[in-house]
Amino acid sequence: MTDLDISGNSKRLHYKTKSDPVTLNVQYEKVHRWLERIRERGAGLRVLDIGCGMGPATRFFSQKGWECYGIDVFPGFLTYAKSIDSGRSIGYVGGLAERLPFRNDIFDICILNQLLEHVSDYKKTITEAHRVLRPGGTLYVSTTNRAHPFQQEIRLLPLYPYYPKMLKELVIRIAKTKWPLLVNYSSHPAVNWFTHADLRDTLYSAGFIEVWDVIDVARGEELSRKWAVARPLFAFIKGLPRIWRDLVLISAPNTTVFAKKHRE
Repeated sequence: MTDLDISGNSKRLHYKTKSDPVTLNVQYEKVHRWLERIRERGAGLRVLDIGCGMGPATRFFSQKGWECYGIDVFPGFLTYAKSIDSGRSIGYVGGLAERLPFRNDIFDICILNQLLEHVSDYKKTITEAHRVLRPGGTLYVSTTNRAHPFQQEIRLLPLYPYYPKMLKELVIRIAKTKWPLLVNYSSHPAVNWFTHADLRDTLYSAGFIEVWDVIDVARGEELSRKWAVARPLFAFIKGLPRIWRDLVLISAPNTTVFAKKHRE
């Protein structure tokens, strides 16, 4: 885990990265492959990374030839991202996920990577992503899994996702006022926790017409050689009813889904 001190616009930000760049690129490679598998084809590809932070995902997808834009609320993160990507055609802008400064129907893909857990209004964030997506556009979401017992958002507290709401609120108050180490020194700690069923319902309510989880979009042959023996089991799981697959997804540390906006 790497400590990065970022200064920008008189605001000093302390950020602890959760993964090294190699690990992140392996994850993004999977996401890129899955997005290519399900997205609608057409000329050009414009992508918005909402809550881009220091731009690792924005940068990765730009290197794949996509026209990328990143938005974040923290000026320090954007300053760092712009300094790293000064030679690339990436548009970084400041703003809120709940109020995107873009007109309707202009992006082919929107990315909400490890963001929904941190925003004050996650439903509004999803609605805004839906608004700026073109008809037929794709949304990628990865966020907390309330059904999984272990996580990286709150330190030193095993089984935190299972805590009752009042106790979670107490922990967040203590972290903000007395013990910032608990939340990795984040000024916007994780306050929203999801299951796959929760997130699907929210996406459908926002107007998305199709929602897929990683079991839907992944293929057995993508399992590493180490896990090749599990390929028949994976094929069996893909054929299970949704309710049983959700039980399998309890083992996933994140709630990860893809959603498609309706075509006009």
